[in-house]
Amino acid sequence: MHRVPLLLLLVLAGCGPSQSDVENAVAAERAEAERRLQAQRDADNVADAARDCADREERALADHNAAVRRARETIMTTLERVSNMAEDDVAAAGVEFGITIETLGAGEWRWVEVENSAAATADEFGTMRDRINYTVDPRQLSGRVQLVDYAGMPSVRFDCISGSCIRAIGRRIIHHNGRNALEDIDERRSHNVWALGTENRAQVVRDALADLIGRTSHPPISDGCESPP
Repeated sequence: MHRVPLLLLLVLAGCGPSQSDVENAVAAERAEAERRLQAQRDADNVADAARDCADREERALADHNAAVRRARETIMTTLERVSNMAEDDVAAAGVEFGITIETLGAGEWRWVEVENSAAATADEFGTMRDRINYTVDPRQLSGRVQLVDYAGMPSVRFDCISGSCIRAIGRRIIHHNGRNALEDIDERRSHNVWALGTENRAQVVRDALADLIGRTSHPPISDGCESPP
């Protein structure tokens, strides 16, 4: 059955509300409709803002992860086995240095260093070989990576923010004038140095290390976006 609004029946019966009452009722209905429309607009705006925020966070995380991958790849492809020799009228000395990266993960770095050195004079000859496994939580490293010299080679130095955060475990073999000696190494260090072949390579690794340490220590922070309704 078709229902006739009560207000219309009252008007037709001649006992309904006055014209002003009718106008007020109509105005109230319009105001309620406008309120509902505005509420829907507000809800749509909130949903749009949440989606925009989520998109921004997704892009920021993707950019962060891409930059981390680039820094890791740069470090791992730029490091190389290097050596240097020096001699004068009295003595000669040389050093060879190599690094094998096992992982540069967000919570742990692991790598192996092998260093061979030799020195000789007219009366003495000696060699030393270090093979050391290193581990460190990169979040404990300072982002201030320095360019330094190590055994006459361009190098990079990275330091702990405080204390001795780098674990070094390995063995040193010393040969001196026909005698051999072994020395086990198990210690913590406050800094470490990687030697590179050229100043340009050292600069590239320095920048990549600083970037990787910074991004590992300060990953993207969520703005707390609300999910759309």
